Amino acid sequence: MVILTGVQRNEQAITIIWIFFFVIMAFIAVFLITRISAIRKKRRIANEKAEQEYQTLKECYSHLTPEKIDDCADDQLPSAVILECQRKEEEDEDHYYESLNEVEKTIYGIYQLNQTIGGNSGIRSFFMSPALSDYVDDIENCFERVGAHDIASLLKGAKHLYDVLENDAEDNEEGDYATYNFSDFTHEYKTLIAGTNFNKKVISYIRLNKALFKGDER
Repeated sequence: MVILTGVQRNEQAITIIWIFFFVIMAFIAVFLITRISAIRKKRRIANEKAEQEYQTLKECYSHLTPEKIDDCADDQLPSAVILECQRKEEEDEDHYYESLNEVEKTIYGIYQLNQTIGGNSGIRSFFMSPALSDYVDDIENCFERVGAHDIASLLKGAKHLYDVLENDAEDNEEGDYATYNFSDFTHEYKTLIAGTNFNKKVISYIRLNKALFKGDER
């Protein structure tokens, strides 16, 4: 019969505790690895599905015509116009803007502004970008054309502030936006986009002007 001393019993207890600890850690590691693998697989499948849907939409609505616009679902219609603009941009990056019809310039201009703000930048960044100068010059009219007059007025105020700061000019502006800074303008823009029936106005505008889309078939 083996009699363990107190020290040996303590060492044995510590060994058991360490073994138990490593078993638990191994179990947790296996669980985490399995969980992470499942999440990555789910994300990969979702990305592949999104890419497939994008390619399908891109191919389906390339070279837009009035007939294609009639067949396009409301929730896909703005994206269809954006894809048409991106196709033209890919084909002639330096001169594509001149090939856009009024609806395309309008929708793509709004898209460019939203992309800038959605990238954690503000309205000022949109005005500052040389690559977006064509859209900056026309951005108020873009919103006027879709019937979003309140947003057009807001952007007019933001553009005025930008011009004042860029030219170091004296600002005698009065009105609703006289005390706004660019953070105020950006926040108010997001609020107006989210809190109004803006998308419906955009969709209606596209459908009313569908005759401008000639298909541009080659």
